[in-house]
Amino acid sequence: MALTPTAPPISWIHKQFADAWSLEYPATWDVNAAGVHEGAVEMRGDYNGHRYVVAFVYPIFEQAVDTFSLEAWIAQELATLPADQRNAITISDLTIADAPAKKVLNFPGTTPDTASQRLYIWRSGARNPRLVTIRAADNQPADTLQMAQLFDTSMVHLDNPALTSQLYQQVKDGTPIVEIADPKIRLPDDIHPGQIKKYFQMGTLSIGLVLQPSMNIILDLPNQYVPSFTGLIVSQAGTPWRKYLEIRDTERTDKNNPYYLWAQDGQLYLSIVDQEGAGSGEGNMKLVRLAATGNWEVVDCYYFGASYSDPQRDGDYFGFSQHLDRQEKESASLCQNGDIVPLP
Repeated sequence: MALTPTAPPISWIHKQFADAWSLEYPATWDVNAAGVHEGAVEMRGDYNGHRYVVAFVYPIFEQAVDTFSLEAWIAQELATLPADQRNAITISDLTIADAPAKKVLNFPGTTPDTASQRLYIWRSGARNPRLVTIRAADNQPADTLQMAQLFDTSMVHLDNPALTSQLYQQVKDGTPIVEIADPKIRLPDDIHPGQIKKYFQMGTLSIGLVLQPSMNIILDLPNQYVPSFTGLIVSQAGTPWRKYLEIRDTERTDKNNPYYLWAQDGQLYLSIVDQEGAGSGEGNMKLVRLAATGNWEVVDCYYFGASYSDPQRDGDYFGFSQHLDRQEKESASLCQNGDIVPLP
């Protein structure tokens, strides 16, 4: 019996192009970033049996941007199309990097049976409007469903500093952060799924807390597996996970781990617990808060776990760290055995 070979999994990479674009794309694709100083990046390559070209640009407008809107921009783009082609187009609203945006699917190409998908991103702060276009480049009929999938799982997302600003503002505005089950999103190659016990959702952003084995935490990992990353990973609207915040031990034996993430009184908090306790799941706990400056700052130090004894009585072990009234305050000098490193 002949077996149909299984296509190898697609390896994705993330790259920041100057301060213009933060992009996720297949590692085998060709990238032309010669025009990135003007906001232009083009990439092309194969994806599930088709070849695509994706262009990222800052368009030049004939009139001042202040004189029109995102809706007027879309209307201008569609005005030259016949009615039947306009009727075949699907337009949906979304937000990209704190800016209103519109996804335009099935935009007709210049030759029959071709189409493109477009993402129109309006201005955000000092950043001008942007346009992303994806089209097939193999002279095959457009696979609009696959193009839409590629659009959603790669392409544009916030760089980490911009994401931090969004996180701070969303918490300040009262956007809830909730614990969720594993969203089954593709992980970086050097992170094992057994390293993650906690996932959270805030709006369209997913956050995972990546652990390392310690005397307090037993992880289901392959024999001889040595974790190379501890910290926070993020995913925007289902895009592949990327590293966001790294926790680095001063000494190998510190074993600092991110335990829980929660919002309180318009502030976002993260608990980080080491293994320097008396055993039985105890350790020194750094209470970390996201500041308006974008820094994650240690604001207090506790001895964690002395009053934790039973999940039936005390609830989830990791979630117990948010109950500060159940922890013991201790000297800040005991919480200086690690660094919290924002990644670019």
